[in-house]
Amino acid sequence: MSELGNLESSPPQRPTLRVSGRSIARAALVVAAFFIVATVAGRATGTLAWFLEAAVFAALSWPLVRRLGRHMPKFVAVLVLTAMVAGVVALLALTGLMELRAESDRFRDNVPRAVRELESTDGIGTIVKDLSLADDLTGYADNVSDRLRFKGADVAGVASRVGGSASAVLVVWILTVMLVFTGPGMVDAALGLVPEPRRETAREVLRSAYGRSVRYMGSMAVRSIVVGALTFALASALGLDMPGLLAVVAALIAFVPYVGIIGGWLPVAFMALINGSGEALAVLLGALVLQTVDALVVQRRIDDSGVPLGVFLTLVAAMVGFSLHGPGGMLMAVAVATLITAVINDAGAVQAVQDAEASTARPAKVPGPET
Repeated sequence: MSELGNLESSPPQRPTLRVSGRSIARAALVVAAFFIVATVAGRATGTLAWFLEAAVFAALSWPLVRRLGRHMPKFVAVLVLTAMVAGVVALLALTGLMELRAESDRFRDNVPRAVRELESTDGIGTIVKDLSLADDLTGYADNVSDRLRFKGADVAGVASRVGGSASAVLVVWILTVMLVFTGPGMVDAALGLVPEPRRETAREVLRSAYGRSVRYMGSMAVRSIVVGALTFALASALGLDMPGLLAVVAALIAFVPYVGIIGGWLPVAFMALINGSGEALAVLLGALVLQTVDALVVQRRIDDSGVPLGVFLTLVAAMVGFSLHGPGGMLMAVAVATLITAVINDAGAVQAVQDAEASTARPAKVPGPET
């Protein structure tokens, strides 16, 4: 008892910090490794973005390739999907170029005329005439219009920029094709590194999460295409400028659930103000009705069959991805966030099922004889 009393009365010993040559060397190695990894990652941002884009595109296209592979060789299926995507991208690019040319021609015709009319007014007209704004704006408008028509433009610079973008697209396409054919084997090899007791669980979780995330992204992509088509039809019917650009913007924003349709139709409403406030209010009312129907019917079915990602995670992933790599980075980030959310949800569900099975399989404890 006296020894126990001495132990209780003695103050607790405080841990002491011991610095040795080995601990200093270890800390220096950790810091150096961190800076090396950070430097390599910073310099390889573009390459890593290409690889992530290829991985996302391969994961999303693999179900279509497998389905088309029942009727044709898989490489032919990849070429068919590539031709379809290339055709859509070329159509969007051509539409955007034609709209920009039309707007530049309108700017070239209207702005200098407005400045000439302003010069004929009393008071400020004299100042505008002294500043020679009409001649400057006319020259600027002609320059913009000629550049969009590739007249007098830096052809070498344009070719260099187009070539750089084309080379990046080619690299992403090659990586995507490689991952389409080698991705399943790479996943199986990675799962082979998981310890045996947890390997089947990890395989089941990854299979379920992949299927749900692909269904979610596919359903959201179809919904975005429908929203983009409706936006293009509405903008064309109202006679708004650049309906193709408005449709692309609305389709991208439509990836955000529950508020994407309203957010995508806000630019349409703002441009409709030129025709009058009545048309702008009608656009907003139509967006509200369409968003309500989508939230109550369409989005619920998408969430039930896929992953309930939610507004906050989608917005964060979309903003981060767009800031890093534009529209492609936005879709890539949303897809990655969807897969991570599905893995976390499915891992918890599988663990709960295993715990329930283990509790039911555990034999009941037989009470012993009373003593």
